[in-house]
Amino acid sequence: MLVLLVVLTVASYFVMIYFRGKRALHFGNLNTLARVHGFKRFHLSPGVLIIKVLIVCMLFLVATGAITVNQGKQAVGVDYVILLDASSSMLNTDYYPNRLAAAKETAIDWLEILPGSAKVGLLAFSKDIQNQVPLTHNVSTLIKEIENVQVDYTKSGTSLNLALNYGLTMLNETGKNRTILLLTDGTEEFDNNTIKLAQDLEVKVYIFGIGKQQEGSKPPPAIPEEFRELYSDEAYFDFAKLQMLAESTGGKAFQSTTTEELKEYFNTATLEEVQVPVNSSYYLIILIAVLSILELLIYSKIGGL
Repeated sequence: MLVLLVVLTVASYFVMIYFRGKRALHFGNLNTLARVHGFKRFHLSPGVLIIKVLIVCMLFLVATGAITVNQGKQAVGVDYVILLDASSSMLNTDYYPNRLAAAKETAIDWLEILPGSAKVGLLAFSKDIQNQVPLTHNVSTLIKEIENVQVDYTKSGTSLNLALNYGLTMLNETGKNRTILLLTDGTEEFDNNTIKLAQDLEVKVYIFGIGKQQEGSKPPPAIPEEFRELYSDEAYFDFAKLQMLAESTGGKAFQSTTTEELKEYFNTATLEEVQVPVNSSYYLIILIAVLSILELLIYSKIGGL
């Protein structure tokens, strides 16, 4: 329809030029008119045509409400399980005040903007499962449990495969789209059976690697001296393995080095792109008025009909 309107506008413009030229022949002294005003008044004026086409387009947009923008909104119809690494390496202070605190803050900020229709479960883990909250709509309970997550100094290790299996079990009963959000600074070989289970359940796994890739590190200073001998290079971080797991489930892996990056990636993973109509009729009408005035000014310079 818009193309048709534009074509009709252009055609009517050329018809207008034709009739203006014919009218000029009725003047008694065409030579005098040419000396005073010039024949350019009866020639093509691209500026006027452009303004007319713009006005038609603006009117069409106002009438149809056709202007939209892509906007990220929290996905609806999705249930989540947050897997939160609470191993001793999460006490490293390259994030302020440490990695675990940054991960907890990220999860809490996200929960506070989550649509009420979503259910969320929580698993905090290190060598084994520490805190567990079944799927719930109760955000305040989840936030409280996340705040209470602490490192168990007596348990060294990061059992990602174990945590992932538990998370998949928690999502097994929900009929909605299912997503696991894994926050960790560790790496482990994932069992093929675990990957197949995620694929069979159609659970997307999004992994948020915390910290830089490294081949092990010294025990974080926050670990009490009596437990430091239990610390083995659990900070080893192979991001490629995390990527492989996430992508095999249709998810994605992100690597961050700051709390701000972590929050940005966490929100990005749970947003969906939607088209939102822009309520711009007021501004378009103002623009149409300005173009109409401009058209009058151009006519005052080159002559009217």
